[in-house]
Amino acid sequence: MSKKFAKRLAAIMCSVLFIITFSGCDTDKNPVKTGSEATSGTSSVSEASDLEAQVDFENAKEIDLTTLTANDGTVQIEDKNITLTSGGTYILSGTLEGGSLTVDADKEDVWLVLDNAKIHSENSCAINIKDAKNTYLVLKSGSENYLSDTENYSVDESTDPDATLYCKNDLIIGGKGSLEISSAYDKAVHTKDTLTFAESTLKCDSTGASIVAKDGIVIESGNLSLTSGKDALKTTNETDDTLGNIVINGGRINILSLGDGIVSQNALSIFGGEFDIKTGGGAENAETPTGNDFGGPWRDESYSNTDEEDEISLKAIKSAMALSIAGGELSIDSEDDAIHSNDSVSISGGTFEISTGDDGIHADSETEISGGKVNISASYEGIEGTKVVITGGEISVVSADDGINAAGGTDSTIIGYGRPDSFSSGNGRDNTIEISGGTVKVNSSGDGIDSNGSIEIKGGTVFVSSSEGSADSAIDFDAEAVITGGTLFAAGSSSMAESFSESSTQCVAQIFLSSTQAGNKEITLASGGFTLSFTPDKGYNYVCVSSPDMKTGETYSLTAGSTEIESFTQDFAVTSVGNAMGGIMGMQKPGGNMRPPQ
Repeated sequence: MSKKFAKRLAAIMCSVLFIITFSGCDTDKNPVKTGSEATSGTSSVSEASDLEAQVDFENAKEIDLTTLTANDGTVQIEDKNITLTSGGTYILSGTLEGGSLTVDADKEDVWLVLDNAKIHSENSCAINIKDAKNTYLVLKSGSENYLSDTENYSVDESTDPDATLYCKNDLIIGGKGSLEISSAYDKAVHTKDTLTFAESTLKCDSTGASIVAKDGIVIESGNLSLTSGKDALKTTNETDDTLGNIVINGGRINILSLGDGIVSQNALSIFGGEFDIKTGGGAENAETPTGNDFGGPWRDESYSNTDEEDEISLKAIKSAMALSIAGGELSIDSEDDAIHSNDSVSISGGTFEISTGDDGIHADSETEISGGKVNISASYEGIEGTKVVITGGEISVVSADDGINAAGGTDSTIIGYGRPDSFSSGNGRDNTIEISGGTVKVNSSGDGIDSNGSIEIKGGTVFVSSSEGSADSAIDFDAEAVITGGTLFAAGSSSMAESFSESSTQCVAQIFLSSTQAGNKEITLASGGFTLSFTPDKGYNYVCVSSPDMKTGETYSLTAGSTEIESFTQDFAVTSVGNAMGGIMGMQKPGGNMRPPQ
């Protein structure tokens, strides 16, 4: 892969239009593009997705693995070890027990066509691609192919192969056949350059990582089923910040991992596909506290990542840099964070079913959601970032602590991986939560919406049911909260309730009730022809309501079921009703205009 292209890739991945081409080969001499030509999230299928049609079958060299014979004298066969010393097309069929295939083709393109081929190696990798320009692994239509090894490799671990399928150059896997890899030693597939995958069915069962590519991964289509003792799908380049990207345009990806699911050392982009990812023991394996209890989900010691250079981590989708998701269907059950970036997270499309023992969505910097359908059914904290911006989408969050949280700093590590995420406080004033569109529903056992800085609601529809505990509130902030548009209906505890700023231009009523009301019963605010309803998931003695249809001078009634629990007049844009005992040490933060109950 050229560094010129890689720099272009890193820049383009942060824009709306993605045009990705991995230039591992000279396209003037080779018809196959070893990457993706997807644009704007739609899979414009590259030539790599029709790899079998480009095979030169007429001039192919045939190798019978069972009889250890070949129809070409350049194929070297010695003691069950086959060596290819020149480029070209090779068709492999039959069964090779206790042997291996080595490619040493002096920077020439090599096409390996597996046609019901089975290779089991006893003391090294099954296929070792030591030297080639590009390697095209074609799984012939209808064929079933197998690669396996043992836990005993007669190699120098610091320099020699560590995977059943090992490659030192660009590796392109395609064709409409299947390949099953069983790896007892370590990894299933490891390329020191880039990996492109399309059309094929690939099943990996590995004691170590399933698929590792140092410089980049592109998945166009096909089926991946990865059962991994460590990380399932990952890039590893830590020395060049233009390399190590992952792009997924489609396909079906099933992951069962005792490490992370998908890990990018740089940017990670998902445009489509179907994902079913489970890491560690799933959310149920995490011992998740409730409310503000110190601690977090603690890892079961049976799940471990023994790579000395890796921290223990059981995240489902993780990137070191920008992580963007524009489409796809994602089902995640993770012991650690479900979606995590050490930089930023952007979600503009897709459907998400998330159950996690830690954070649903976490970014060390900004988390932005502009579209898609996100359902976080279990989490420690639901959505996190130094800045959280929601402009669209359908979002539902259930959390053991805060539902949406803006705090500064980076994800901390406790016994190897971050939980709970502990941010450095800084001055906190730069942390913001902005909501201008979409539908947001929060059911939290801590604070509902919590910012170490400010909160601004400019649009959208927001429903919050927060903890009944005295240390939590439906809306919590350190600087100020302003509402200028949208709909808000929040219910929770009055003990720490805070007032919206008088700079709010839309009417908001904050109602402190004299008694706690039971949850799971519809509450309605009404005046004349105006009604707004919400069903809290928990008990409450505080309600905060705002709507573009609310007006000063109007009298409103608040009912729980068929019983009126409060009546008041909206005298001010920001009106507080009842006996407010909120704020730190029982002092309500300034901003609301108190109005006694009618």
